[in-house]
Amino acid sequence: MNVKQLQLKILFSLIVWSVPTWSADPPIPNPTSSFYVLDKANILSESTEQTIIQTSAELARKTKAQIVAVTVNTLEGYSPEDYALAILRKWGIGDKQLNNDNL
Repeated sequence: MNVKQLQLKILFSLIVWSVPTWSADPPIPNPTSSFYVLDKANILSESTEQTIIQTSAELARKTKAQIVAVTVNTLEGYSPEDYALAILRKWGIGDKQLNNDNL
């Protein structure tokens, strides 16, 4: 291999490695400290948020089921199902063995 070929291979490698990698998952916000409500679209009243938090926390204590309410302004081009699944996975909602997650 001559120097010119080596330079081309190095250049090609640098170009390939500098291309950003794209994630298959949508950009998911982190959960709030209350965990059960994230109102990014600002459509829930404070009393509604508190009701969801209290009801969900009580349900989790009694049954180990977790229900989380999330509102967003955009799904970033993803389907509602894919976006919800990404939230379930990132936040760790529910128990895999009990299959008790709801969003």
